[in-house]
Amino acid sequence: MHKFPKVLMLYSEYGQERRSVSIQNSARHLFKTRGVLLEELDGSAESNNEKRNKLWTLCDNSIARGSYPQFFAESPDSTVWLGDWDTITSLNDAHDIPPSFLYKHPEIITFTKRFKGFMKYK
Repeated sequence: MHKFPKVLMLYSEYGQERRSVSIQNSARHLFKTRGVLLEELDGSAESNNEKRNKLWTLCDNSIARGSYPQFFAESPDSTVWLGDWDTITSLNDAHDIPPSFLYKHPEIITFTKRFKGFMKYK
């Protein structure tokens, strides 16, 4: 797996209902408390249209396109889609699984396991 210097959250400031704003704020809080630096890109800003459209092409889930927030690993030469908010919360929820079970099932990915290379502070 590549080492990426940052996690990018694609979000929207435009026309968001209260639930979407709450999810975006929860994402900010989760990444901060887990020690992962999170950069943000407002997909609704006209100045970001080109980059937003490029990011949408990376999503391998047709439901993801147009749904905020989305998360990407980004380096100068590569960008990879990490998932949507449901993906991130599933990774975080996996921390409630007993360590002995996780040890026996290394295929289970937790937030820490997925974002280990991004954790810059804590």
